[in-house]
Amino acid sequence: KISYDPIEIGELNDVLVITSNEGSEYIVDIYGNCISPVPQGPYTFNYIPNNSSKSTNSVIGVNLQEVMFRNCYPINLQYNITCDNPNYRIIVTTKDSKDTIPTITIPSKSEGKFSILFDPSNEEVNSTSDNVINGKVMITCPSKSELLPWIYYLRGNITVREQTPLTPTKKK
Repeated sequence: KISYDPIEIGELNDVLVITSNEGSEYIVDIYGNCISPVPQGPYTFNYIPNNSSKSTNSVIGVNLQEVMFRNCYPINLQYNITCDNPNYRIIVTTKDSKDTIPTITIPSKSEGKFSILFDPSNEEVNSTSDNVINGKVMITCPSKSELLPWIYYLRGNITVREQTPLTPTKKK
């Protein structure tokens, strides 16, 4: 099995030579191609306000998702994670700095993770006509500014339950 773990965008051509103890030799041409990051998603969130609860922040449904992200480079790198919609929050378990932009340092050839919380404001829940709030997360690497950002699309579905009015019961 041969795996290709590129460290730059473009084509790679090389030759693999395999020899055995018996003296056989196999020569294989290898071609690899690495493209820019392809947008992913949408990550779908389902937000159902729990009207029966006395807590204003009570929610039923999936409103938190974990995203795995790989550092394909042979050195440790810091990545900035931003979102274009304030109804989504980026959660990084360890912040590398005190900046307002969440950052994560990922060791070389390793995976890191962060979470996205869909937490729309009450005004947004009540004013959204199509019950969908979209967003986009972008991951950039400050030390590799020539790279395009990694993009993750987000879709938050809001299901508002109609409150059933209580009807008084008649006493007999």
